[in-house]
Amino acid sequence: AWPGRAVEESNLTVQIATLRKALGPTDQGGDWIATVPRVGYRFTAPVERAEGSVQRPIAPSGKPTIAVLPFANLSGDQDQHYLSDGITEDIITELARYRSLVVIARNSSFQFRGPAPEGAEVHRQLGARYLVEGSVRRLGSRIRITAQLIDGASGFHLWAQRYDRALEDIFSVQEE
Repeated sequence: AWPGRAVEESNLTVQIATLRKALGPTDQGGDWIATVPRVGYRFTAPVERAEGSVQRPIAPSGKPTIAVLPFANLSGDQDQHYLSDGITEDIITELARYRSLVVIARNSSFQFRGPAPEGAEVHRQLGARYLVEGSVRRLGSRIRITAQLIDGASGFHLWAQRYDRALEDIFSVQEE
């Protein structure tokens, strides 16, 4: 039930007993937590989703959280999506190397592919304080990449940069 974690059965039994004591009996006199032989435990109370009660993920240790949104492909050629996706992935990978940052996973960020989302919406859904967004344009053997750092809460631009290079220098641009 807890992938990648070892749980000692005696400790789990103690914790379940503590929970049962804290919860007390149900209105019908039963337990809130049922023991399922040779399987584990099951919470037996009815559960329903409460609208508006979803909380944003919280960054571990108060570290700044950043989401790199999919860079827009402005080349007009749908076959060039690999280029904008590759640049986005490289930025995510580079930022993830810094232990002082929490970087939102690619799959979470890529749900915002398409029309540019509102920064506040990304901030609300992913809990990212900072957003990196940008675009990629290819014209012949030249490429232009723009990138912006945005405060997700306020929507203010904090930084922006444009890179114009020959396409054969694409890896050096990604390193920058």
